[in-house]
Amino acid sequence: MAGLECGILWAVWHLPLFWLPGSSQTGMPLPLFVLEILAVSVIFTWIYLRSSRSLLAILLAHTSFNVAGYLVSVAYPGLQESVPFNLTLTLVLTVCALVLIATDPQVWRSGGGVRTNQG
Repeated sequence: MAGLECGILWAVWHLPLFWLPGSSQTGMPLPLFVLEILAVSVIFTWIYLRSSRSLLAILLAHTSFNVAGYLVSVAYPGLQESVPFNLTLTLVLTVCALVLIATDPQVWRSGGGVRTNQG
């Protein structure tokens, strides 16, 4: 599935942030991070396929995810380094991804998604 393949590449892309002090990955257990990225990648893939393959929709989703993380870090300093917080966030995102996979199987078929007639 393209969402998982993209998630693996995305996790590898973000790996250097684990060694950058002050990044959102600092203090987060690597397995949780990888699972979170895989779940978010599935969610973003679903958004992409259900928005007629709109890159703007993905740009807005990714930006919203990052801004929400920033706002949490400002409002609750140190929370993002908390294992219970990261475990809860990862669990919620994983459940959301699994629900999308289970309830919308059409979108995950080869070449799936909603296509528009652009001729």
